[in-house]
Amino acid sequence: MSKGRADDAPDFGAHLRRANARRLRSASWTFAAVIVLLFAANLIVPSLRLRVHAAAQIVVALYFFALGLIARSPRATAWPTSALPLLFGLGAAATGLVFNLDLMPRVGANPAYSTVMIVACLAPLWPRRLLLAMLAPAHVLYLASVWSARQTPTFVLVMTVGGTVAVVLGWFVAALQVRAERQAFDSAAAIQRQKDELPPPWRGSIACSTSAAKSWRSLRTTCKVRSQASARCCAPWRKPRRRRDASCRRSRAPAPRCTTPCRG
Repeated sequence: MSKGRADDAPDFGAHLRRANARRLRSASWTFAAVIVLLFAANLIVPSLRLRVHAAAQIVVALYFFALGLIARSPRATAWPTSALPLLFGLGAAATGLVFNLDLMPRVGANPAYSTVMIVACLAPLWPRRLLLAMLAPAHVLYLASVWSARQTPTFVLVMTVGGTVAVVLGWFVAALQVRAERQAFDSAAAIQRQKDELPPPWRGSIACSTSAAKSWRSLRTTCKVRSQASARCCAPWRKPRRRRDASCRRSRAPAPRCTTPCRG
């Protein structure tokens, strides 16, 4: 990608801020709703009832609900381009790390970190290189927590491969997502420039043709109405009205009688 098409260009940066404000508002509230459902399951299922994990779930739900309110405010689009993605990504990464540390001793191998990191990669539109700068330290902490835990080699292998694959796939799909958004933005800008570069005579001819078409349609409508009115008035199979024009009256002269004597 060339330097002239950097993600921090003024127009595309404003587009990213508006798009992230819309996306992260719904993503934050959806994520908070999922955490609330997990909290309810934690309280209802007798085999779970993890108090520390329930407290972490309440904090996470409140954080993402507040983040959705922030993304909904009009001031969110005036913030830097990296502000909202970092708030969402760092919160999701912290959620994955805390859930993984809390569930490893009790549950064992779990997909908490992998699932949350995929959501963190795909929910916002990340500026270039910002996602990689956020994922690298979070994944290092995750690998350190997995390798330092006194678990079986199978557990360490499953958690290491699962978390690494999730992070790599999330980064790759997020990069493709931003590239597609950039191409769509450039195509829309090119179409708008072509419309603005149209010469004034062409615009005038378009306006004249439009007014001529409107006048022709109005003329056809008027003639059609008049023809229908005359047909209703002068139709021979319909009963004449009480008040008619003289032009619509039909002559009802009596038929001539036969004066020639009949031959028997």
